[in-house]
Amino acid sequence: MPNCLIGLGSNLGSRHEILEAAVRRLQGDPRIEIVGKSSWHTFPAIGGPSGQKDFLNGVLRLDTSLTPHELAEVLQSVECSLGRERSERWTARTLDCDLLLYGAQQINTPTLQIPHPRMMTRRFVLEPAAEIAAEMTHPSIGWSLGRLFEHLKSAPAYFAVTGSETAIVDRLARDLVARVNGRFIDGRSILPSRSSRSAWHRQLEFARRRSWLLRKNGLDAKIDILPDESPRISNFWLWQSLLSADASPVTQFDRHAKELQWTNRAMTPKLLIVTDLETSEFGQALAAFEPELCVPTLHLSADPGDAIQDAVGAVLSMR
Repeated sequence: MPNCLIGLGSNLGSRHEILEAAVRRLQGDPRIEIVGKSSWHTFPAIGGPSGQKDFLNGVLRLDTSLTPHELAEVLQSVECSLGRERSERWTARTLDCDLLLYGAQQINTPTLQIPHPRMMTRRFVLEPAAEIAAEMTHPSIGWSLGRLFEHLKSAPAYFAVTGSETAIVDRLARDLVARVNGRFIDGRSILPSRSSRSAWHRQLEFARRRSWLLRKNGLDAKIDILPDESPRISNFWLWQSLLSADASPVTQFDRHAKELQWTNRAMTPKLLIVTDLETSEFGQALAAFEPELCVPTLHLSADPGDAIQDAVGAVLSMR
């Protein structure tokens, strides 16, 4: 049977009793076998109205004969039976039951997304998950949950926003800086020289200059401590210059990307925030990226309000 991961959370009512009741109801389903249960962890509420009570969160590991959609329906039924009312996002709630992983499956439908699209950014998921399932692999990035949690704890507070629409990326990055009290790193201020021999050489020079810009802002891989703790937000990702070079074969991209990787000292971001790349050629190139160059990625909603909420929530959840 598939090995699955379920996230539980509550910040209304008797949180501990509600979470334990949810566990008992899942245990009572003959199609579900709970094989691991984390301890309960307390985390502050992220986003939404101020003054919310802290969340109590944990993770269950289970085997099941249910399909992914059937399991998601069971989880929603458990939520409803314990008083969950679905209204606005980010508000206080009696119970969250989220399907995080279902074996190695990747599903993207209007009603179900697996892996959970935001689990890589959530300390309140990764910390209890690493407690009982550190070796489980996140199929989108190929990292273990233990590695994802270590990255969340140790990576610098640097978040790169990227996408194919410059205006959208700029607006989101600047809005994010204002909302999280961050420092802006403007990649548009660094231009390649006109003397570069080809599109590939121009893009490689562009990436080198942006690498210098990151180091100038304290994101130097040879320096362990940032000058201050303010999150750095850039309106570029170091490798996007090479990905966007005109119709160059992936093998050529690999060669130049690795050349830059091993010769520059710029830190990679804690999170890559992607605005609109899912269906573009740029996005296809991103999906084909080699594992050693990957970082946790958050794909944003097309709705501007949801997009900035998700981006702010990710930055705050990963700090």
